[in-house]
Amino acid sequence: MTADSTDRVGGAGLLEMRGISKSFGPARVLDAVDLVLQPGEVVGLMGANGAGKSTLIKILAGVYVADSGRISLAGEEVDSLAGHPDVGIVHQDLGLIDSQTVLDNIRLGARRLSWLGPLLDRQGEIRAAQRALAAVDMADVSVFERLGNLTAGQKALVAIARLLERGARIVVVDETTASLPPRDARWFLAKLREATARGTAVVMVSHKLAEIRSTADRLVVLSDGRVVADAPIAELTDDERLARLLFGGDAEKAAHDAVRTEVEPGATVLALEGVVAGGAGPVDLELRRGEVVGLSGRVGSGVHELALAAAGMVAPDAGRIATDGSPRRAVLPPQREVDGVFAELPTGWNMTIAALPRWRGVGRLLRLGRERAAAEAMVRRLQVVPPDLDQAIGSLSGGNQQKALFARAMLREPDVLVLCEPTRGVDLRTRREIYRLIGELKRDGCALLVATSDVEDALAVCDRIGTINDGQVSAWWDAEQVTDTTLAEML
Repeated sequence: MTADSTDRVGGAGLLEMRGISKSFGPARVLDAVDLVLQPGEVVGLMGANGAGKSTLIKILAGVYVADSGRISLAGEEVDSLAGHPDVGIVHQDLGLIDSQTVLDNIRLGARRLSWLGPLLDRQGEIRAAQRALAAVDMADVSVFERLGNLTAGQKALVAIARLLERGARIVVVDETTASLPPRDARWFLAKLREATARGTAVVMVSHKLAEIRSTADRLVVLSDGRVVADAPIAELTDDERLARLLFGGDAEKAAHDAVRTEVEPGATVLALEGVVAGGAGPVDLELRRGEVVGLSGRVGSGVHELALAAAGMVAPDAGRIATDGSPRRAVLPPQREVDGVFAELPTGWNMTIAALPRWRGVGRLLRLGRERAAAEAMVRRLQVVPPDLDQAIGSLSGGNQQKALFARAMLREPDVLVLCEPTRGVDLRTRREIYRLIGELKRDGCALLVATSDVEDALAVCDRIGTINDGQVSAWWDAEQVTDTTLAEML
């Protein structure tokens, strides 16, 4: 942060992180980073995958300890913010329980309020939860409502209310809108903005510049572990300059033409016949060579379960999946942390594990040189950071983990590729590259199924899109004939 940017945010703040540096082995991930938060301020935090955002947030949350630098909270220097009630993080996975009440979710893991010794002060807990809901402008929601009855946006606000009930004055929203339908995301951001009126400071981590522009007061941009911009959002009007700061290149639209090359669909490789999964269905659809079919719906609508059934990862509740022979299938799962990465194992191993037969030689011995060369080629192509195949994948940012899992699916050379939320957590440059890779697979005759809650993904890569509402396919659309507004309204 420059001296003038420090003046701009009012000097001393609610939170000051000064000269924060962090290295993992020889890799310097953060280099003398400054971050200042004022009460009631929303600060956007952007950067390409691997820029250092995740590491900075983990230091803020007390997960990591900085190698150097200092942290002050309300003017008082602290060694670590681990477990500090003033700081809370809302992730994409909200960590809530649908089957429990709003009250139980807000109180989840909290110290019980009591009086007269062991007696539970239930009324005190109810009042505290109601105050927390009011702080996020959800006073009209009953604390006794089952969480599963709320919209995705309301659930995200319950996650914030949970932090406020514990006394958090600083809330980090870490790609929370990535898993929300567009309508819920807009509603959530509007309510988030209102919550700062009570003095809560918000750090908003996002790859979506439009969201940052509509919500943040100030934008901090990281590149290669350094702050390259820190200014009021109103001053950052040049998208091309921002793109150069983020990626070192120009801001260009996603290359739809690379995906939408005229390809005559070939034979049907896989078909869903009356398939029911995750409470959605019955669904009938065919996947043909050289075609991208989309299933679009809110998180929790069943689109992911339908996709995983098509991939053969879960058994459908009803119906059947017919295949032409034994097509090689690959899948990018919706929850990389649960079903995708082996966090403690090397990045290279995570990329090649599903395709090892490709590199077996005489006596079925693995030709390690060829395996490594294939992984290195994918690292260069997708720009995985850091480009160290031997580093544990769990130490990579979420976006770079997503790149590695996409590489795993590509290396399998599938006949059928099922992609759940393919661009989740990746920056704009990587999103464009994933779109191009999908286009190449399509031209090569792969049949693709994309399950997504992201309207941009659906329109960018799919030829046909089925929208799921209330467990049913409400409509099928030709992607060339539907607008983003129409599709968003259907979700």
